[in-house]
Amino acid sequence: MAAGGATNTTYNSAITTVQALIDGSTTLNAGGQTSLVVDNFSVFQRPTFVDYLRAGWSVSLVAAVDYTASNGEPSSPNSLHYMGGNNQYEAAIFNVGAIVEPYDNDRSFPVFGFGGIPRHTGINSVSHCFAMNGNPQNPDIVTI
Repeated sequence: MAAGGATNTTYNSAITTVQALIDGSTTLNAGGQTSLVVDNFSVFQRPTFVDYLRAGWSVSLVAAVDYTASNGEPSSPNSLHYMGGNNQYEAAIFNVGAIVEPYDNDRSFPVFGFGGIPRHTGINSVSHCFAMNGNPQNPDIVTI
């Protein structure tokens, strides 16, 4: 023991780079007759959006609009589903859609509503999932 009751501990260390490990340098001198041996090393590269597209993956956009009363009265300009002008849902779907659409193979987008009364579909009670275009067998909105 060292003075004051503390133990005197020596730490050994080794410094390397990812490239050195890739090149096969798996035994590292850590000083003081100590070495570090790396038994298993692998590098994982997170693919980018472009990598997925180049690999042939397709992209699809599906949108849903929340019609629950908590979003406000549709006649109020402060409502998320204000009936008049471009409401916040329209703006969000348009902005995301403008980015995703060129990568969508069929350029058709299923759009659903929930928590509202879809009278345009002949339903007069609250529905928790309805096709916004009124066609539950094919809820897609197709771009030109």
